[in-house]
Amino acid sequence: MGRYCITIGCPRCHGCTKKYGHRHGRQRYRCLTCGYVFRRQKTKLPVSLRDFNAFRDYALKAVNQEALTKRLKLSRQELSTRFNWFLTLPPAPELINRVVLPQAAATVQPWVYGFDGKWLGRNLVLLVHRDVIHKETLWWSVATSENMAAVYQDLIALAGSGIARPKGAVTDGKPGIASVIKSIFHLDFCQRCLVHVERDLKNYLLQNSPIEATQRLRIVCLGMTEIKSLSDRDCYLSMLDRWYRRYASLLKERSYPEPGSTAKRYWWYTHGNLRRAWRLLTKDQNSLFHFLDNPLVPSTNNSLEGVNRHLRRREGMGKGKQLALMMWRLAFSRIKTDRQRLKLWAYWKRTFF
Repeated sequence: MGRYCITIGCPRCHGCTKKYGHRHGRQRYRCLTCGYVFRRQKTKLPVSLRDFNAFRDYALKAVNQEALTKRLKLSRQELSTRFNWFLTLPPAPELINRVVLPQAAATVQPWVYGFDGKWLGRNLVLLVHRDVIHKETLWWSVATSENMAAVYQDLIALAGSGIARPKGAVTDGKPGIASVIKSIFHLDFCQRCLVHVERDLKNYLLQNSPIEATQRLRIVCLGMTEIKSLSDRDCYLSMLDRWYRRYASLLKERSYPEPGSTAKRYWWYTHGNLRRAWRLLTKDQNSLFHFLDNPLVPSTNNSLEGVNRHLRRREGMGKGKQLALMMWRLAFSRIKTDRQRLKLWAYWKRTFF
């Protein structure tokens, strides 16, 4: 097979092309996919491939701006101006899926779905959908909260992107979001992240609590992440049952306001946090230990927690640019080869210019 030159892509189907002779002194190209013949139209862009490669290094924290100014021989202001083009026009997950298909769509290997959110302040959150088996980010979007409607829209788009149905799912435990995931992917169970459950229990069951029942329940439940087998689960459930037989009355104990008090409630549960912890431990226990029945499903959401830690904020950068930089990092995490990087550059140019 002869050698040929790969260009930026076909203007019709974005497939690879090769040189196809000259006409009127200008080089022609032919698409290897659809056969379309065209001449390359060169336009003046505000950024170049060199700027794109420099921004990639900056986004992945491989080099800082000071080193980039020396490498590119640009002032810091000019470098920021060029980088602003990328921060203003972040890539969508559909664009990345055109560049490289996720393994959940490209192969028939089983995969497990994971979901989590990266908050920026109190009003913006980056929703991240991930294949926790192959450690690939499948989709992302920006929302004002981790609500059912936002997750539903993402999952509809994700399900329509050609991926196979996952063999399981793991989330941080919000029941509404878990129900949406199960309905979209037709799953019976959705594993609750045990690390998130343990973190919430520590907030409800204080270490220095003067109440004996609180201290004992804390000791029982904080060993949850050490459960690795069915026998460990049975031992844990038996300890939970013994605690309930001894301290069940505290869960129903009520308090009433003093006579003449301005309290708006007529009564309340005396040990509210204890009740919250007990409800967290006993409601839908199958979702806590689903990983024991399905070995593919992890017991925690650590795969996404690692992604969230990687999406650190840059000092002195606004929230909009912070989100754009996080989206670029998620995009670059899917790009493994130089060919895919050049393809991403070509598709990004064609989308926005």
